[in-house]
Amino acid sequence: MKRVFTLLIMMVVAAGLAASAGTGPEPKNPIGNWRVVAPLDLQGFEVSRLTIRMEEEKLRGEINFMTVGYRVSASTITFEEEVLRLTFWVESESVTVRLTFVEDDNNRLRGVAMSPMGEIPITATRIIEDIDGI
Repeated sequence: MKRVFTLLIMMVVAAGLAASAGTGPEPKNPIGNWRVVAPLDLQGFEVSRLTIRMEEEKLRGEINFMTVGYRVSASTITFEEEVLRLTFWVESESVTVRLTFVEDDNNRLRGVAMSPMGEIPITATRIIEDIDGI
């Protein structure tokens, strides 16, 4: 009886170790829709929607300032070493954005936008869309 009990304990421990093996941190993935907030004095440009998608094996990005009806595509976009870099041309001015994931959170980004107005801190939260539309 003691042997059976010991064997059962060993099987439970082994199963637990096997289940947890290989479960490291979730890989970061910028693809999706993001609600971006930037403290700006320009009404209508404080909140926007950033869309990142994979198209023809390349990342594509677009930012939409919905309240003012202004939309612009990223001229360059890269995601390397968990850093998302985008460049937009806004009214003939280059704006470079650098975002990194908040530690242990695949749904929040933090970074800066470098614009002619200077460095602007920005945050982004992944928009989780309900599949059923509810």
